[in-house]
Amino acid sequence: MAQDLRTYLDALKTRKGDEVQIVTQEVDPAFEITAIVVKLEREAKRRPVLLFEKVKGTRFPVLTNLHASRSRLAAAMRCAPDQMLRTYLAAMDKPIPPKVVARGPVKDVILTGEQIDLHDLPQIVHHEGDAGVYLTSAISFAKDPAGETWNCAYNRLMIKGRDTTSIHLTLGKHLWELCIRPLPWAPSPSAPSTRTSGRSWARCSASPSSW
Repeated sequence: MAQDLRTYLDALKTRKGDEVQIVTQEVDPAFEITAIVVKLEREAKRRPVLLFEKVKGTRFPVLTNLHASRSRLAAAMRCAPDQMLRTYLAAMDKPIPPKVVARGPVKDVILTGEQIDLHDLPQIVHHEGDAGVYLTSAISFAKDPAGETWNCAYNRLMIKGRDTTSIHLTLGKHLWELCIRPLPWAPSPSAPSTRTSGRSWARCSASPSSW
């Protein structure tokens, strides 16, 4: 199975059952998306991948529940569910070195300066009492300014303005330790399925963050 998100979704659509549900009706990003996810889980006992094609106030679709089942995590890691721990540990022992390239799909659209407006993204409010709109699924990549160490982790980002977010850092965690001085940092909201599933598996198995 290829590692990019689109191919991974196409593969899930061919599996038995309703692994992927496409919602064509317009939904409100404030509470409605979360309500649909919760209702499916509580009443129908289902956790399908949900792709909302029309989201009020934005041209971008919303994808959720991607890793809400163990079998989908295993599919992203290209192994059987009972081999996930073995596969994960083997990958941690022999990581694939990154390859630097001049071009790639991630660079097809580049916005800078006044072109940036985070309000163009889906303005999702998940729960009553939330302080604002959050971006929740992006992986944060940060580099130690004093060395070559990188950290990746899921961190919620609250939109504060057109080009500004705030981030919650937990005392004693890796990213907190790196932030003693300004550092290079970037979110990756559409990372390959194997990378995001690896982060999800690391969290659910209480393994260390990958550095």
